[in-house]
Amino acid sequence: MLRYLRVWALALIALHLLSTQLPIEHVWGAGGFPSLPRWAQGALALAALVGITPVVESAWRAPARWWQRATAHWGRGRLIELVTLLAVPAFWLGRLQHLRWGDAYIFANAISHPEVRLTYNWQSPLSLFLHAKLWALLNAAWGLDVQTTYALVSCLAGGMFVWLLLRTLAVWSDDQCGRVLAATMFLTLGTMQLFFGYVESYTLLPVGILAFLVLGLRFLDGRGSLWPAATALAFTHSLSLSTLPLLAGLAYLALHARRGRAWSLARVAAEAAGPLLLMAAVVVAVMTAGGHGLEALLSHDAPGGGDGSWFVPLFRVETRWQHYTMFSWAHLRDILNQQLLSAPFSLSVVVGVLALRWQRIRWSDPSLRFLLVAAAAYFALTLVWNPDYGGRRDWDLFTSAAIPLTALAVHLLNRYLDRPERERSIVLIGAVSLMHLLPWVWFNAQPWPWD
Repeated sequence: MLRYLRVWALALIALHLLSTQLPIEHVWGAGGFPSLPRWAQGALALAALVGITPVVESAWRAPARWWQRATAHWGRGRLIELVTLLAVPAFWLGRLQHLRWGDAYIFANAISHPEVRLTYNWQSPLSLFLHAKLWALLNAAWGLDVQTTYALVSCLAGGMFVWLLLRTLAVWSDDQCGRVLAATMFLTLGTMQLFFGYVESYTLLPVGILAFLVLGLRFLDGRGSLWPAATALAFTHSLSLSTLPLLAGLAYLALHARRGRAWSLARVAAEAAGPLLLMAAVVVAVMTAGGHGLEALLSHDAPGGGDGSWFVPLFRVETRWQHYTMFSWAHLRDILNQQLLSAPFSLSVVVGVLALRWQRIRWSDPSLRFLLVAAAAYFALTLVWNPDYGGRRDWDLFTSAAIPLTALAVHLLNRYLDRPERERSIVLIGAVSLMHLLPWVWFNAQPWPWD
């Protein structure tokens, strides 16, 4: 397994170096690496190569020992709060400086436009509503614009994500090595770009998804009830309907409650469906009060974008919002680039562990089944849903799917790799992932005017 990870890491390094010589539509998954100066590309690639070597495979122990000493001195809760407080301004300093991704340009202009005042949208009901109302308050008080309002929410969401992850590392492993591995994989995802002042409706989704997964795992471990996980998922759905595939994960939790815990059907329905129905009622009430109720959802604001096309067409492109057919090379290329951009190691880890540790895997494990169902359902959306703006510009629509996929990868590594293998993989994964993430953040922190 370690050899497999090293080969994959070398392939990632080679692909990033090669990306400087290829058209961007072929290698947009390399993020901002092609835009770096040559010396920076070489330095990052060299650092990643050093991270692969056995010479530095135990380098993670030094910061881990510092964390232990700091925890003993300040207390774990205070230390996590300190890290969170430091993370938020770090996200702000590296914040996005353009509006090229997704609907950012529309939101930044339409929310504040005196003749539009965009506030309601069924694809991201409460996300757009809350951002619009917050902008109205901050603009009246301090004159802040829409982009700055979104950036503030984005950076605060990053702080919440860091805090939640660090507070719940024990869910992922019982030992220090496994917890460091979990933190490394989550915090070096390309998805972290959503927390660097990002202007879109997806910045809070990773927080809600991580909360749902953690609460679901705690429930399966016999700690807590089902309704907290259902509530976290319900709130996440209210922010964006793109998270609906995670209902498959909640369905598994409900099935486990019914069979594993022998709960009555009424209790399962109350704890699983109750929060969903309550949140749905809140969303419908908010949208209806704004004159954008169910009739809008069923007509001009139905899911599917500009042409109402939900899925990538099977055999023929018919509108300007469709860019390829389902079984074309262009579609597969965008899928591969999406995975590379959002989570360079997650899918490869899942495939590798399932293939190389097949006989050791305990398929009856409820935690494994839950994460597998959640990750597979969300990943399936990225395979079939039609990106109106094309894969590269709509990368953010699919990037939250990296959270359950990474959770599955972390679970498999911590359960089915021996400790020496896990120790050696920490620096390897961290070094190569940072080689990818840092240029991606740097690239988006540069102005990118429309041409």
